[in-house]
Amino acid sequence: VYFTIAFSVEAAIKVVSQGRRYFASWWNWLDVLVVLLGWLEVAVSAVMVEGGGGSFEAGRSLSVLRATRTLRALRGLRAVPELQSITESLFLAVRGVGNVLLLLAMVFFIFGIVG
Repeated sequence: VYFTIAFSVEAAIKVVSQGRRYFASWWNWLDVLVVLLGWLEVAVSAVMVEGGGGSFEAGRSLSVLRATRTLRALRGLRAVPELQSITESLFLAVRGVGNVLLLLAMVFFIFGIVG
């Protein structure tokens, strides 16, 4: 909860100081995503505590939200410009691999129909 509050305050200060320019960088979008997922995790855990533990599905969704805490580590990449450029290159490469996997899935689908 403390990190979520600290990240929220940081994001709010940046939005106030930079205005619309804040959303020009996808690194700032990542910060907003981390903050929103953190608050969603806090809300879901509060509902589960209030409701007496909730169901298995609610517990599983909470564990998925807790797994998104690893995105907080990506925030530290902004401190080192070299790591930031490597990460951006990696995301661009993953996008290209996704297109290749989609094409491969279409080929498998067509050959599956043809038999």
